[in-house]
Amino acid sequence: MKKALSVMSVILNNEPISIVPNSLEYEGGEAEVIVENATTGGGRNESVHMEDASTAIGKVKFQMYNTRELDQLIAECKSQTGGNVVQLVERVQNQNVVRTFKGQSLVNKVARKAGSDAKVPFEFEGDQMV
Repeated sequence: MKKALSVMSVILNNEPISIVPNSLEYEGGEAEVIVENATTGGGRNESVHMEDASTAIGKVKFQMYNTRELDQLIAECKSQTGGNVVQLVERVQNQNVVRTFKGQSLVNKVARKAGSDAKVPFEFEGDQMV
């Protein structure tokens, strides 16, 4: 039996944070593959496959609720451009499964909403997942 990774903890710069349930999304930083056509002569073609290294970027996205502490957290993350570390941790069969994203920057302009269900998006980009 395999268990899906569904209830991950998020650790931001060595501090556990609380996120909106089901808002976590991440990309490991695998490069996109571009496929082009090349002619081999005589009316024959073959495909050429290339990795686009410019897309090999690790990304982590989640939402948080707008709390008193949020402005300070945003300021800290913005001040550590390229220096944030995001870890995703889940306990599976008595072992921690950890995905680490180093060298991250908070890249989005963080829009804050007010209200009882106000959610604030965080988007980090940087080094590939290890």
